[in-house]
Amino acid sequence: MNRKFFNSTHRLKGFDYSSARWYFVTICTYEKRCNLSRVDGPRVQHSQFGRIVEEEWQRTGERRRYVALGEHVIMPNHFHGLIGLSPLEDRTNPNSPERELSGQLNGKKTLSSIVGAFKSAATKRINVLRSTPGAESWQIGFHDHVVRDVKEFEEITSYIAFSPLNWHLDKNNPDYESIADEVRDWKFEHGM
Repeated sequence: MNRKFFNSTHRLKGFDYSSARWYFVTICTYEKRCNLSRVDGPRVQHSQFGRIVEEEWQRTGERRRYVALGEHVIMPNHFHGLIGLSPLEDRTNPNSPERELSGQLNGKKTLSSIVGAFKSAATKRINVLRSTPGAESWQIGFHDHVVRDVKEFEEITSYIAFSPLNWHLDKNNPDYESIADEVRDWKFEHGM
């Protein structure tokens, strides 16, 4: 039997993902396991794995001077973050330490290579902690969105900041169906 596998992507055709601009990324845990944090109202309490993800996200900006980090949140089974890439002239120092850290074969500093290096670093540390060398921590790939203007940047920043408050409405929440049922029942009881 001949099977075709499709790699669905939402990426913009022909767009240069090393362009100097802001990007909104969402990365999901492997099998959408809720092992990064716990949401309690507006607060997010990181697990040991979530603390590693936080540290590696911060290191992403510290180690690569051409990367700026915006708002981010570590949800139980996914990560949202804004990441900005600076102009190319800020990325050309051959003696800079990020050359070794970029995770790129061709030296091009793209969104994919930066996110891939972040995921890899977090996974390695998580696997050391749980004694599971080679185990998956993340789903393959990630979702990205090219931020088009200041208004959209502000809207995405707000979306990220309010994600913990909206966790009960998030389809990534394993309790979503039971919560949705409760909301539907409440609306029915109150004639809504």
